[in-house]
Amino acid sequence: MIELLVRHLVVLALAWACSLAMRRHSAALRHALWSVALVVCVLLPILQSVPISLPAPAAPPDFVEREASRANIQGYAVALDAPIAPAPVAPAPAFPWAA
Repeated sequence: MIELLVRHLVVLALAWACSLAMRRHSAALRHALWSVALVVCVLLPILQSVPISLPAPAAPPDFVEREASRANIQGYAVALDAPIAPAPVAPAPAFPWAA
């Protein structure tokens, strides 16, 4: 609910900023801007409930092998299933005045 309120506030704040920027334009244009902003505010709850699912493009089947072989050619070791080890931590420098 708070998220929807914030979205409404963002839409209305953008409309207000655009309206200020369009002070010297015609009243009809500013009226159209506020009309669009209010229609967007009315449609926000409806559009928020509609799930948007876009198909993600899949990588070609040989992409992983091709990139792995290219990395091996450049001298990097590639392990696709190996766990990542944490980076070594350097010891803190000793400051004589801190003692």
